[in-house]
Amino acid sequence: GIRTDRRAPPRKRARGPGGADGEQTIRILLIEDDADLSSRLHKGLTKAGFAVDSAADGEAGWQMGETQDFDAAVLDIGLP
Repeated sequence: GIRTDRRAPPRKRARGPGGADGEQTIRILLIEDDADLSSRLHKGLTKAGFAVDSAADGEAGWQMGETQDFDAAVLDIGLP
């Protein structure tokens, strides 16, 4: 499974109107062409409190990154 560091900073960030205290969940773009691995990573990251959007290849991920705001990206080092 995915391990989370208990000492990590909170997975929220201040960004204008959002929750009761003006925070929104961190958005991650997950780019992975292996469907099984992508599903497991998506589930683990979501369970850890992140908002996750997935793309199945580099081209789709690039397009999503160009048209939406993400705080971080997790990608396959060998993307086609």
